[in-house]
Amino acid sequence: MKLISIFLCILFFSKFSIAQNSTYTFQAQNGQVEFFAKGRPALISIHGKGPGPVGTIEWKEQKLNGSLEIDLKELSTGISLRDEHMLQKYLEVSTHPNAVLKIENLDFNGASPQKLSFKGKLSLHGVDKEVEGHVDIKGDGALDSIVAEFNLKLSEFQIAIPSFKGITVAEDVKIQVTASQLKQITQ
Repeated sequence: MKLISIFLCILFFSKFSIAQNSTYTFQAQNGQVEFFAKGRPALISIHGKGPGPVGTIEWKEQKLNGSLEIDLKELSTGISLRDEHMLQKYLEVSTHPNAVLKIENLDFNGASPQKLSFKGKLSLHGVDKEVEGHVDIKGDGALDSIVAEFNLKLSEFQIAIPSFKGITVAEDVKIQVTASQLKQITQ
């Protein structure tokens, strides 16, 4: 019995130490980006989504560092005219097709699940700005999924406030980025 316990401890800690010095990738089809905004004066809810981010995350010395790139051209609210205005007039995806969230030195000890606060840099619409939010991380000795949530103000990224037929979108937008089925590429 003692031999089995020792073997299980060695197996657990070797898995943890290998995973902890690893790089992971994620693909758009294994995630989702969502945004939530309110309209005024009617207080309508605007919900849009698109494919997940692509990128890599490195887990080394109990720190996570990574970059998540989002294809803005694929965002949709489900209403074609609204989508056309959002993509062409406000996000200007022909000039700024992607957004990138970079997270550096996020403390992560490997326990799962964990909800952590983060500070990162968001590149959106030609503007780089620090954002703060929280991230839920799941995985058993390795990274399996990440869900990051943060808020942004459209004006801070030089995005005009959308308005159409008397309804104006509120400046504050909640963003949720999900990456799952992370693939370990190095140890």
